Amino acid sequence: MDRHTNRSAAFGEFLTMTTGSSSAVREIAHHLINAKRPLLLMGGGIRQLEDTSILNWINSSGIPVAVTWSGANLCSKLKNYFGVVGQFGRPTANHALH
Repeated sequence: MDRHTNRSAAFGEFLTMTTGSSSAVREIAHHLINAKRPLLLMGGGIRQLEDTSILNWINSSGIPVAVTWSGANLCSKLKNYFGVVGQFGRPTANHALH
């Protein structure tokens, strides 16, 4: 299976998890599936998740993750974690944004 197929399968799972998904969520999923270089940039808002299954999904999707300082300690255990972005962030995370 290629990366695109893996991503499509992961998003199918994601859309199933988010029952009653709005058209905006479906549009975001469509763009991430078809992106040449997808990247999830996550901030401190991830702390508000009551259900951690989204983090499990992110880990299985294979999509790289970078975080802001407010989310720095929340995603570091993900296998596709690039690090913190910004002036004092990791070069790998900053490069992934460009």
